[in-house]
Amino acid sequence: RIENISLPDYYIRNGNNIIMFECKNSFLSNNEKISLNTHKLLKEIQDKFYFTINSKTKKKRHKGILQLLDYVINSMNGQYQFFDRVKKPERSNYFPILIVLDHSFTSLGFTQLLNYYFQEELKKSSIKNKDKVKPITIIHIDDFFKHQVRLKNLKKLIVKYHKYIKKNELFDSMISFSDYLSIEEFPKSLNPKRENIKHILEDSLLPPE
Repeated sequence: RIENISLPDYYIRNGNNIIMFECKNSFLSNNEKISLNTHKLLKEIQDKFYFTINSKTKKKRHKGILQLLDYVINSMNGQYQFFDRVKKPERSNYFPILIVLDHSFTSLGFTQLLNYYFQEELKKSSIKNKDKVKPITIIHIDDFFKHQVRLKNLKKLIVKYHKYIKKNELFDSMISFSDYLSIEEFPKSLNPKRENIKHILEDSLLPPE
């Protein structure tokens, strides 16, 4: 944070495409995962990745996806011109990325849940060119070590991933970016079995059969 201007953890611009990263080292409570109490699970997820409210001041503190939305608004308003003099930033394409360390946050449907919150906040925001703000993508830190140079064109992979989950149904519409890379983009490098989703379900928050 510089002079009360919030900054992303990492920022990449290639032409008119801007990728913003927010890294979260939060972990989901084992007790909540074991209990499978939906209300408590959602509350913990919201506290870690959406917002919290101070019980005394009632002040709202932005977390995760709201922080990313704040960065997009800052950039579009020209507040990042001191380090990136992009012309007409409001016309740039924005790709908000949430980096996580807990595999629970790459489970089935988690991306869709956070994007539901994100899209609701985007609708209420002051951003005029809302189509320039792309959906949230959740990337596990291990993906950068696992795939390395294969992620060189990250923007292209992100676009393909969101097209994939949008056109598919059931499990394929809910898979994480991590599983998409391993199953659809780079299957030969990791030898996954396309028909076997057991490894996806093991890290999922879904209850066992």
